[in-house]
Amino acid sequence: MFRVTGDIPVGAYDPRRLANIGIGHGAIDGGGGYTYFNPQMGHEFSAVAGLTYNFENPDTNYKSGIDFHLDWGASQFVTKQLQVGLVGYAYQQLTGDSGAGNRVGDFKSRVFGWGRSSATSSRWAITRAI
Repeated sequence: MFRVTGDIPVGAYDPRRLANIGIGHGAIDGGGGYTYFNPQMGHEFSAVAGLTYNFENPDTNYKSGIDFHLDWGASQFVTKQLQVGLVGYAYQQLTGDSGAGNRVGDFKSRVFGWGRSSATSSRWAITRAI
C-alpha cells in the first residue's frame, strides 16, 4: 500500500494558549505499508513507514523539520478470535527545526517505543427469515 495525505490548519490557534484545537500549520505525509499473514501458522506482521514535511506555523514563525516514522506489529493468532504480539513505533526527525521563531536551534526529535498487544474479534451473523 502506498499513500499520500495532508494536514491543513483548522480551528483557532493561539500560541499563548495552553491547549489548541489545531497545530497551527500544514503538513504533507507520504509513505507505504506492508502486511504478511499466514493463516495456516497464524503469523501476522505489518509495518507502515512514512515521511512528513511540515510547513511553517505563521503564528509562531516556527517550522518543524522533516521526519521519518515507522509503526510495526507482529502477532500470533492463539485462536481464530484471539491474537497476541508486540507492537512498536520509531520516530526520527531528519532535519532540524527552523524559522524566525525558532529559539532552540537545530532541534531534532527522536522517539522509540514498543509494547505488548492483544486483540479479539467476533463474527456477527445476520439471519434472515423468509
